[in-house]
Amino acid sequence: MNDVPSSGTLVAILPCNDLDASERFYNRLGFMRRVETADPDYRILSNSAGGHLHLAKAEQGWLVPGSNPCALYLYIEDVDGLAAALQDLRLGSRQPEDKPRGCMSSQFLIRMKR
Repeated sequence: MNDVPSSGTLVAILPCNDLDASERFYNRLGFMRRVETADPDYRILSNSAGGHLHLAKAEQGWLVPGSNPCALYLYIEDVDGLAAALQDLRLGSRQPEDKPRGCMSSQFLIRMKR
């Protein structure tokens, strides 16, 4: 797999308070660090489906837990399987549910209906 995005690809840069914890979370979603950077406060992750995500250390006080200014969608076929694999991270009893926009959502899990 070529880890360099093709021309025209848009890649999100997600600010993080804890880069190590964020990287561990995205590792569970299949995103791995395949490229090392010279900057310890910047991580480049990608998955086997061609997805790319960059993590950057947020400025002190910029991100407030519970008040996140960022959002990402991950389109995945097996939403239920991924939700089950991440059960230990779920707050409350909310399960993935069908949404009228033609996708299934559980905060960060999205599946397009065919």
